[in-house]
Amino acid sequence: MLYVLEFKHGCTVKDTLFKYKHKFLHEEFFEVGIKLIKIIRYLHENGVVHREIRISNVLIDKCEVYLIDFGLARWIDSNQYLSN
Repeated sequence: MLYVLEFKHGCTVKDTLFKYKHKFLHEEFFEVGIKLIKIIRYLHENGVVHREIRISNVLIDKCEVYLIDFGLARWIDSNQYLSN
């Protein structure tokens, strides 16, 4: 199996909060959260569990949200990782 990684511009939520001292407005907070939930749903529907969702693995570039660092990701199976 071959994987291709794409470089994404942006800043992690961790850096945005602690390095740049950004304070998210309620609207921003919910927008990022909804986009992140859609990403996670997509992954689960396609048989992947990320296993390391945290603020240093969420990248924001303008209005786009990305989940990065799939080093601990695994395929969902009925024995160990369930999608529900």
